Amino acid sequence: MEYILIQILFLIWAIYLKYKHNIRAFHSKTEALAVIGAVFLIGTFWDSYSVFRGIWAFPGKGLLGINIGFLPIEEYSLFLITPYWLIMFYKALHTRSEEHTSELQSPDHLVC
Repeated sequence: MEYILIQILFLIWAIYLKYKHNIRAFHSKTEALAVIGAVFLIGTFWDSYSVFRGIWAFPGKGLLGINIGFLPIEEYSLFLITPYWLIMFYKALHTRSEEHTSELQSPDHLVC
């Protein structure tokens, strides 16, 4: 259960950043689906293969207990939420950096 709760917190954080900084991360919904979909497919393949080969496992503690294939449902949501959060976090930092740079370049902030 803890695994999904952590992901929900990251999703809430990402949505907060999106609206607080007015972030438009993608040019279109198609682009968003392509980027997040690629991460989802690669992550799903990699994790499924690794579990199948015995490289790692999901023992069940902290999970909801719902599996699709080799992976718990939380792992699938990880592949959707994490890239979204990373993009929002990066864009929020970039937005703050631009705001700070423009403040420093403003004549009102020059000191002689």
